Amino acid sequence: MAFIGRCRSSFHPGIVLAVYGSNGCKAGKDAEPVTPVSLSKVIEHLKLEVLSSKEDVERPIEGGYAGDLLSCAMRGAKKNYVWVTLQSHTNVVAVASLLSLAAVIITEGKRPTPETLTQAEKEKVILLLTSEDTFSVVGRLYLLGIGGA
Repeated sequence: MAFIGRCRSSFHPGIVLAVYGSNGCKAGKDAEPVTPVSLSKVIEHLKLEVLSSKEDVERPIEGGYAGDLLSCAMRGAKKNYVWVTLQSHTNVVAVASLLSLAAVIITEGKRPTPETLTQAEKEKVILLLTSEDTFSVVGRLYLLGIGGA
């Protein structure tokens, strides 16, 4: 799923960090089991605008990918990932559908055309919008416990 566990930060004891693999956490004592993050929690936490296909927002997010080149997204994003990009054209919908992504988060307020939204509805691709930049969105997703491959 999105992460294996979490542990308390040795630098900031009151803060719980998401942990990928074994770096930084001592098994048992520090590790806590965690529940995968749902898409609805991501939408709520990041205050994302849902542009299309509000179906299946309770699905768990298994990871994330950030990038603007479609060919790289096709190679790096995986099923049930969220894809963070500033691209907002119809080819984004095609890639998201092909890969069975959980959602596409479009950054910097780049609102898709009506044609793109129609295609997203038809393909049941969830498009989300934020005015934040990609770097900020990825950082916030990481703090929620969502990492990449």
